[in-house]
Amino acid sequence: MSKLTEMEEKRDNELLKRKEKEVAEFQEMRKFLQDLKEELHPLQKTQTELLEMKSIIQEVKISLESIQSRLDHSENRISDVEEKMAGLEKSTTKTEKMAQKFENDMREVLDTIKRPNIRIIGIPEGEETHKGIDNLFHEILQENFPNLERHSKIQSQEIQRTPNRINPRRSSPRPILTRLTKTADKDKILRLAREKHQVTYKGHPIRLTADLSSETMRARREWENIFKVLREKQFQPRILYPARLSFRWEEKTRTFSDKQNLKEFTSTRPDLQEVLKGVLYQEN
Repeated sequence: MSKLTEMEEKRDNELLKRKEKEVAEFQEMRKFLQDLKEELHPLQKTQTELLEMKSIIQEVKISLESIQSRLDHSENRISDVEEKMAGLEKSTTKTEKMAQKFENDMREVLDTIKRPNIRIIGIPEGEETHKGIDNLFHEILQENFPNLERHSKIQSQEIQRTPNRINPRRSSPRPILTRLTKTADKDKILRLAREKHQVTYKGHPIRLTADLSSETMRARREWENIFKVLREKQFQPRILYPARLSFRWEEKTRTFSDKQNLKEFTSTRPDLQEVLKGVLYQEN
């Protein structure tokens, strides 16, 4: 009987130990799960944040696609505008060329009409009332070119002061405009005047010039200061029709249509550049 009791106690002890072991394992497992849950909590939070970030990225992507679409549309519109601007510039350039051609043609017409004319500059007002304006012109020819009318019959169609009315604000006398019957006579008189260098009336200096359109005269005045310097340096300058500058340099006659053309020529000729530096380059 005693032995049986010992066996039951032993069995109960083993069952108790096993039960305690199972409880301990359960507690350990429970703790493990709790720790795991705590470790997973930040991951769950991070996952939520990632999902939110993904949503934001998706929204940004949609916005960027919309912006890109608008940019593409804008680029297309800009391209269309640029094409229209290019066409407009081409049309404007063509119009400017046509306007320039028209202006040149009109200048040619006016200069052709004026070609037989000579302007006499420097005759005091009232001189013509005493001896007649026709006699005044021939007196100037006789004083300066005595042999001219002996060999050529110089005839004028019309001689008058221009403008018709005196400007009280203008101190210098009005020019006398003389229209000759022959253009060749005008050319001959002006050539003789250049050769004589100084034309006079009663011993006082006057000038004989061609009668040109205002456009041509304005273009010629662009050379005025340069012309004076070249004449002082005895480079034999001349203004050729319509407004080209000609002078002697290095034993050759050089001709220039505009100042830029002259600047390019002087850029490789330091001596000439030095002569013209005060008048050619001051307007840069």
